[in-house]
Amino acid sequence: MTLVGVLAVLFLGFVSPGWFYRDVFDADSVGTGVRQVLRDSYGVEGVDSVSCPPSQPVRPGHSFTCRVMVGDENQYVRVVVRDERGTYAVQRPD
Repeated sequence: MTLVGVLAVLFLGFVSPGWFYRDVFDADSVGTGVRQVLRDSYGVEGVDSVSCPPSQPVRPGHSFTCRVMVGDENQYVRVVVRDERGTYAVQRPD
């Protein structure tokens, strides 16, 4: 790929129309991440499902709640967006 081609891909990816930049989270991907954090960081075993709301903005400081089924019990976790790259923190279940 030539330098012009690389620059074109970077421009189209990050500036216009911004293919590489997401302004909302994919709810399924966040659910997978929440499940992993609960298991690996908090030692929560037996997570049956995670349901996060769709179209949550990738905006630092924004938070939303995901429903987690552990066995037969509904639990809720708060997800807080840390930065514009989509890094987020997951709090312990209620």
